[in-house]
Parts: sequence; C-alpha cells; structure tokens
Amino acid sequence: MSVRYDQLTPTDSSVGETLSRRVTLLTWLQLGLVVLLGTGIVVILLAMTPGESARSFYLVMVAGMLALTLCGLAVNRSGHYRIASGLTIMAVATPPWLALLVDVHVRSGDLMPLTYVVLSILLTALLLNTSFTLMVAGIQWVALLVLSFTLPDSGFNWASLLTMVFCLSVLAALYTIVTGRDGTQIRHQADEIRQDQRALQDRLTQLETEIARREEAELGLQRRNEALQQFVYMASHDLREPLRAIQGFGELMAVEVEQPTAAFDEAAEEVRSAVLRMRALIDDLLQLSRVETASVVEVVDVAAAVAVVVSDLSLLIEEHAAEVEVTVAPGLHIEAPPVHVRSLLQNLISNAVKYHPDQRGNHVQVHVDPQPPGTRVVVADDGLGVAKEDQERMFQPFVRLDKRVRDGSGVGLAVVDRIVRAAQGTATVAGAETSGLTVVTYLPRWSIVAESS
Repeated sequence: MSVRYDQLTPTDSSVGETLSRRVTLLTWLQLGLVVLLGTGIVVILLAMTPGESARSFYLVMVAGMLALTLCGLAVNRSGHYRIASGLTIMAVATPPWLALLVDVHVRSGDLMPLTYVVLSILLTALLLNTSFTLMVAGIQWVALLVLSFTLPDSGFNWASLLTMVFCLSVLAALYTIVTGRDGTQIRHQADEIRQDQRALQDRLTQLETEIARREEAELGLQRRNEALQQFVYMASHDLREPLRAIQGFGELMAVEVEQPTAAFDEAAEEVRSAVLRMRALIDDLLQLSRVETASVVEVVDVAAAVAVVVSDLSLLIEEHAAEVEVTVAPGLHIEAPPVHVRSLLQNLISNAVKYHPDQRGNHVQVHVDPQPPGTRVVVADDGLGVAKEDQERMFQPFVRLDKRVRDGSGVGLAVVDRIVRAAQGTATVAGAETSGLTVVTYLPRWSIVAESS
C-alpha cells in the first residue's frame, strides 16, 4: 500500500507565517500612525509658538510619544496586542499632558508630585485593559482643558494643542482598538492552527506507523505466498512421476490379465479415469503457478495466439462437436505476458466448449478487439449457463458449478481471474441458467501496439 504524504500534511503550510506577517504589518502601521501624528503636532506647534522654551516642551512631547510607541511595538511583538494598543493610545494622549506638567513645573514647581501620580495611574491602566486606558486618556483631555484656562499664561497655546490632540487621539484610539481586537483574533487563530498542526502531525505519525506495520505484514505475506507457489510447483511436478507409474502399471495389469472379469475392467477404467483427472489437476496447478510468476512482457500477435490455442484444443473441440468462431481485429498486436494471453484464451474457450448439453449444437464465439488503452476479450457460448447467484463464485479456485460435466478441476476460471487482476482489469458474466454464458474480460495493461486495417 502506498500513501502520498503530501495528502496528509496541510496544503498551506505558510498559514502561521502569513498571520505573523499580518501582525507585524499592523504593528508597523500603528508605529507609523503615531510618528506621523507626533510629527504633525510638533511642526504645527513650532509654527504657532516660537521660542526656546516652547521647543523644549515639544521635545518632551516627541520623546514621550516615541518612548511609548517603542514600548507598544515591543509588547505587540510579544503577543500582548491589547496592552500594545493601550500604549499606542497613550503615545498620542499622554505627551501633551507631560509637556504641560513640565511647563507648570518650570514656572512654579507646584505640580511635579502630580506628575508621578499621573504616571502611576497610566502604568496601572496599561496593566488592566484598553477600556480603562481610554478612560484615563479622557481624564487627561479634561485636565488639559481645565488647566489651559486656569494656569497663568506662559505664551503656550494649550487650547489649540488640546483641540488638535483630542481629534488625533480619537482617531488613534479607534484605530488601535480595531487593530488590537484584530491582533487578539489573529493570536487565537494562530494558536488554533498550531493545535491543528500538532494533531495532524500526531495523526501522520500514527499513519506512518500503521503503514510501516502493514508493509511489513504484506512483505511477510508475499514471501509466504512465493514459498507456497514454489511448493505447489514442486509438488505438482514431483507428482507426475508417481501418476505416470500408476498409469503404466494399470495398463500393464490390463494386458497381463488373460480373462478379466467385468469388475476388473470397471476398476481398471476407474483407475485410468482417476489418473487422468489427477494429471489434469496437476497441469492446472502448474498453470496457475506459472500465471502467478509470469511477468515477462512481449509483443503478441493476437490472431496468431488465438489460432495456436484453438489448434491445441482441437481434440477437445472435436470430442464435444463444437464450432468455434473467432473474430480478431485485423493487425492487432498487444504488449502482454505471452503466458497470460495463452492461458486466458485457453481457459475461456475450453470452459465454453465443455459446459454444453449434448442435444444441442455447440457454438462458441470468441471476439478480441482493442479498447484503448487496453484489450477486450469476449467468449460467448450457448451452453448450460450459470444461475445468477452462482456467477460470483465462478472465478473461485476448485469451484465446479455443474456436476454433470466431469472434465475439469475448477481451476480454469480462477486462472482467468488471476490474469485479469494482474492486468488491473475486470471480468463480467452475463447469461441465464439455461441460455448460455458470455464472459467479458477487459485488460487495461494489455496495451495496443499496432492495429491496421
């Protein structure tokens, strides 16, 4: 038994890699969004508020924004997508707040402790979930709005900054919520795929073990079958000599007895018939053994092969007063084991000739024609026929369905079945119990070599 392993493995082995690339793409999109927003804010504010102190505030904003973004990138790469989304939101919402605190601290020094409180709240929010992070960001926006109107004027346009940061933060929040949820789904999908791959790998290992066990069993069975075939061949060959001796002594006894009785003549005839049946059985077993071992493929002239078989069966045909009509496609040559061709034709024709009632004309038709890629052989007779329930048993060894016919051992159609199986073909039977029998064999591996009109 052969198994294609590529049928057992996932057809798309890069699914996990595709998901990983997708997560990486989302991460870089988040990073690019934050950097773009931060750059836009800095450029606009530099244009709105010139001065050395203002630039220092903006640098604090950019530094905080980039620091949170890089942290989000690292967390995202580790697989914690919701925390990474929260860091991205904070990267947009927190730096303006920190810049305001720095501004107030430079001028008054009163709000520096509040800075540590805010940072602690942010860290706690990030460790919880994205929703709490959004709430903390909203508190920052409200605080910015209040402080921008209550603190002394420092020349810094906090109201404009608040409006801009609020709009950009909303966009960033929406984007990161979507990508964070998407990243979580991707992680779950990747986990499921890895579990499926592990289960599939376990199943593949089991199948490989089962295949190895079956191959070993088939190899042992093949060896035993070869040994059995060799035994059948040797036993059949060695039995010929004792049978020949029995037949010779029986004939000698018939000659030496001067006044044989009727009982003696009857016994001698029974011995002779038994010897002939035994020799026929041995010949059939030898034929079956040769069919099992024949593997040499040659170009066979089908018409010539049929003519030789009919000639070899001429005595049997004459004995049963049969008429054999042969139709072969002109110029048909096939590639097949010659032993198989002769055995198939001989067994089908002899079987059709023997199984026939004496009171009717014995007419046998043989048709051989090409059916690409193989060859079809049809043998039809008007003989005894076979009951439908017995047609499946016809091709079993040593099965003789009609006891009225004494000739034969029940091996002939078993030989036909082995030949058909070797050619990866089919054998079908048609006919009723009293209206003759038609055996149709199709042999795909008997390939056509030449056919000319």
